[in-house]
Amino acid sequence: MLDSGCIGQSGAVTETEFKMAEDEVLKARLDEIGARISNAEERLKLKGLLHKDHELTIDDLSKRYQILSGELDGEVADLQSHGERVGSFEKTVLNWVNGLNFDR
Repeated sequence: MLDSGCIGQSGAVTETEFKMAEDEVLKARLDEIGARISNAEERLKLKGLLHKDHELTIDDLSKRYQILSGELDGEVADLQSHGERVGSFEKTVLNWVNGLNFDR
């Protein structure tokens, strides 16, 4: 769809203006596809990082700790928002459950 910024002075859309608008649409689509590819690559990287057969490096352990710590914080906040008391024992159990790896 063309906006009024693409219409020439005569009110008609010129071929050049149409191609420019078409190029903008294509660029937007390519940018969207690029973002989706980047997201998929990140998910695959995390999937490999959290796989049981992955040989962990210090950076991998740090990333895994950050992910699990974020999950724990989110779960604790969710429980507390529902009026539940979450003590250190409950946090330890939640952290242990989050650390379990159910990969086969």
